Amino acid sequence: MIIVNLWSMLYLENNIYVWVLFGIMISFFLLFISPWYYNKRGLLIFGLFLISDAVLIFFEDPIFNALMFLVKTASYIVLVGW
Repeated sequence: MIIVNLWSMLYLENNIYVWVLFGIMISFFLLFISPWYYNKRGLLIFGLFLISDAVLIFFEDPIFNALMFLVKTASYIVLVGW
């Protein structure tokens, strides 16, 4: 996934890269939903990152950009502080 992310960041357009990033976050979210890796904290963190990446698709709009900042800040607070 890291290789796909780096490749898409370097060689694809910005709007396609955002969709690839969103797809990667969906795969991580599905991993934490599965019974083998179910973890409430991980599910909350990746759920917030998934919302942040979904809002990132509309980053040109200032309202969505501010919402992305708030959700990403909340996800980092949960990641570090909980």
